[in-house]
Amino acid sequence: MRRIAAGVALALVVIADSACQAPPPVELAAQTRSYTVNLNLDAASLGPRVATIRIAGGEPVHVIVASSMVKMPMPGPTIVASKVDDDEYEARAEFFTMLGEWRLEVRLTGQGVDEVATFDVTAVP
Repeated sequence: MRRIAAGVALALVVIADSACQAPPPVELAAQTRSYTVNLNLDAASLGPRVATIRIAGGEPVHVIVASSMVKMPMPGPTIVASKVDDDEYEARAEFFTMLGEWRLEVRLTGQGVDEVATFDVTAVP
């Protein structure tokens, strides 16, 4: 009986430990006509997130990050990214309001041209 109880206790510790681990960061890349866009999310999960956007190919005037659900008409926030370095921008928001498949768009405006880099992300617990 003690062995069974010890085994159950160990299984509960393993389950609790895996449930408490944060989802890993997500790194994605896309190419528009003028830009190479690298999007790094601290995690693809609910709650406040940080998106770091690195842009090669020129310096856009505006960088905006917008999210929306893929399978239902549910928009998330649209955030103006702040410039943090020469080719790096940052956006902070709760991009995902529920679990499931989301689309993140990095909208770039530069030299009178609008371009969009699209990234598909699955929000997990």
